[in-house]
Amino acid sequence: MDMETMKSLLSSDSLVREVSLGGRTIDGNVQFFYALIAMACLYGCFIGFGSAIGIQANITPLAARRCVTPTHKLKLILTDQLTSFSLGYVDVIILILYLRYILNLDFQGQMGKMLVVSFFGSLIGVSMGMFIGSFGKMQEGVRIGLMLGISMVSSFLAGLMNGNMKDIVEKSVPFVNRINPASLISDAFYCINVYDDMTRYYRNLITLAVMCVVLVMASFFMVRRERYDSI
Repeated sequence: MDMETMKSLLSSDSLVREVSLGGRTIDGNVQFFYALIAMACLYGCFIGFGSAIGIQANITPLAARRCVTPTHKLKLILTDQLTSFSLGYVDVIILILYLRYILNLDFQGQMGKMLVVSFFGSLIGVSMGMFIGSFGKMQEGVRIGLMLGISMVSSFLAGLMNGNMKDIVEKSVPFVNRINPASLISDAFYCINVYDDMTRYYRNLITLAVMCVVLVMASFFMVRRERYDSI
């Protein structure tokens, strides 16, 4: 046996392959793309913010006309949320299709389940924007800065800038990962593409759904309590 053959047999690269517990090959870069999709979902907050502005009578003439109609405020909020969500969800779908079929990223899980995660992710983004947009007494610039700050910090903690950040948070303050929407979204992607853990996958989706309901109801109560001297 010659020396080159011996080196080849002893090489760890040819003998060891990194796989997940589910038996799927792990790509270390995939965490960044999961966090990127999560950030795109959260950026739907800007669409939701515009919808919230559209139902505050002291902001625009259109909002003033809408507020004098007999339509229930909750119905206005849900209608605007549905429209805003549709726009944000289409944007996220385009991003996923671009990553999968143009950049050829190997998302090994089922595409249908990834779209379900994106569905709830887009919903939480729009709901957050409508909630912050309902802060009627806060200046618009401050509200926009607040949305941007929350989205970026949430994405950072989910591993957008540092692939190890999500694990660091999990070891130090795991509760943050349980309420951070970007971490929940990226972790749900991991559950179907790497971990193959459906229990954890559904737990993340349920948490996102509950957060959406809380934000929508909070937006409704904040808008409902607003009173105007004249419209």
